[in-house]
Amino acid sequence: MSIDEVAATLGSLSAAEIDRMQARLDAFRSEPRDWWAEAEAEMRSSATRIAAATAQSGTVVTVLVDHSGSMRDTGVTAAVCILELTELLLGKLGIGLEVLGFTTTSWKGGRSRELWIEQGRPASPGRLCDLLHIVYRSAAAVGPAAGAGRYLPMLRTGLLRENVDGEALLWAIARLRQVPARRRILLVLSDGAPCDDSTTSQNGGRFLQWHLQEVVEALQQAGDIHLCAIGLGHDVAPYYPNATLAATPVDIGRALSATFEQALGPS
Repeated sequence: MSIDEVAATLGSLSAAEIDRMQARLDAFRSEPRDWWAEAEAEMRSSATRIAAATAQSGTVVTVLVDHSGSMRDTGVTAAVCILELTELLLGKLGIGLEVLGFTTTSWKGGRSRELWIEQGRPASPGRLCDLLHIVYRSAAAVGPAAGAGRYLPMLRTGLLRENVDGEALLWAIARLRQVPARRRILLVLSDGAPCDDSTTSQNGGRFLQWHLQEVVEALQQAGDIHLCAIGLGHDVAPYYPNATLAATPVDIGRALSATFEQALGPS
């Protein structure tokens, strides 16, 4: 679903709502002082180092953003900042970028759970929630209008619910493999483990984590996509390889620089 289709479902954002979201983003960037300017400078320096080390023609990056409810406070705001910094970095390197988000259409399962109840509540039903996968930008080179409010809708009220990481990862992988490229990189922005109460209550508490682990292991065995992650406020190394922690806003520039210098370094 495109972000425009999401707006059609959830309702269009008013000018006042957009202003409030921009103010929230500006406030996040202003405290602590100067971290945002320093992060932008770090992206420019990182781009120079990466360009000097290896050519990047034929490279494409997908960023997959966790839209769980726990991201509501500062996590999703940090993600928007990371996306704008990513556009700054990749735009200087001529690298294609796709940005995706994943959540659910509702709390407490939605239609998937209702169907399970109608069928007599069979044991071990698998996923019991309705997925919502969002395309913020399809894979393409980053143009001069980078970061001009494209990701503000991530901050809208009511968008962030549950997170089923394994299926979201499969979706992002399938899209990335369809893009003609010499090198493919998948970066996940998340604040922790998969979570959907409706699903785990009927399948066991680690059901979604086990599936994510299976997907990650299969991707590593395939070897055609470099998978990495940035933990927003929480370490996600138990779930994703090549994970870096951005515990505070001050850490964002360093974490993003380290992630891309490792991912885009000589193969």
